[in-house]
Amino acid sequence: MKRVLIILFICLTMGACTERNDNTVQQEESNSKSNKDIKTTEEPPLFYNKNTIKGIKSVESKTFIYEDIELRGIEGKIGILSTPWKVNDENKYMWHFFGKVPTGILTVVATHLDTKRVEKAIHIPDSKEKIWSTNSVPTVDNNGHTDVPSTMSLPQQGYWVLNAYIEEELFGQVIVNVK
Repeated sequence: MKRVLIILFICLTMGACTERNDNTVQQEESNSKSNKDIKTTEEPPLFYNKNTIKGIKSVESKTFIYEDIELRGIEGKIGILSTPWKVNDENKYMWHFFGKVPTGILTVVATHLDTKRVEKAIHIPDSKEKIWSTNSVPTVDNNGHTDVPSTMSLPQQGYWVLNAYIEEELFGQVIVNVK
């Protein structure tokens, strides 16, 4: 009788451990599904075309004012907060989109104008890890504007083109000078 109880106890213990492992696997699968839109490969996305920077001069994009905030980019199309960029200095930026803006995943491919180095610019929130893509761009409001928050940094001094893609289509470019 004692032996039967011991075997029963062992079976129940093993069953509980197996159930916990199954739950852990299911949770990990769920987490990976919720992050399926985040691209973390080292190579740039396949839709990135290095020719998009041909003819771009080493000059920062112009600044403009939107709701008392100075943005850098293309007025009426795209802009980010106009703050100084420093090498490897993480900063929060709000991407602003204007006019007819598609909805979908925002991907930013940063290209150094002199070296043609291609880099990820966006950080995963509360992490040092960088990614190609971030949140979806929401639909525009009644004023033809929408925005997406991000944390970004760039690894080298010089002029960088921030190629902003929405659903794999180039929406606009912002040129920044990293010091």
